[in-house]
Amino acid sequence: MVDTNASKQPAATADRKRERGSNSFASWLLVSIVVLQIGLMAAMYVQNVQMAALGGEKTVRIQHLEAKILELQAARAAAAKENMPCPPCEHLHEQMEKALKVVHDDFEKTADRLANSVNNLQSKVNQYGSKFDNLIKKVQNNPLLKQFGGL
Repeated sequence: MVDTNASKQPAATADRKRERGSNSFASWLLVSIVVLQIGLMAAMYVQNVQMAALGGEKTVRIQHLEAKILELQAARAAAAKENMPCPPCEHLHEQMEKALKVVHDDFEKTADRLANSVNNLQSKVNQYGSKFDNLIKKVQNNPLLKQFGGL
């Protein structure tokens, strides 16, 4: 009597090897996508932390300048009550204008850097998105996957 199972076993083994190969590729692809997403999220988190630190520094500067403005207003009010010219007030006023100009310029530079960072990050996301789309198309068009039913 001839064993019919013996002739089917090599074909079944080859099918299992192909399944394992396609499963390992799909697993590798999914792990790569997850790692890429984690990397992008970490980059965005670091960017947000840096921008928050810059914003905190600017807030402290603004509070300091607001205190100086209050000091200037108090000195002007005292000078107005006494009807005296206030040379220190003029000096303070010049210092305040210079400091406010510096803060304004810093804000503009920070805004420009933030806009550039956002644009760079967006271009990288678009680049990775197109690479991912191309990879998905290659995977979907893979004849081995089509043979086993595709994704």
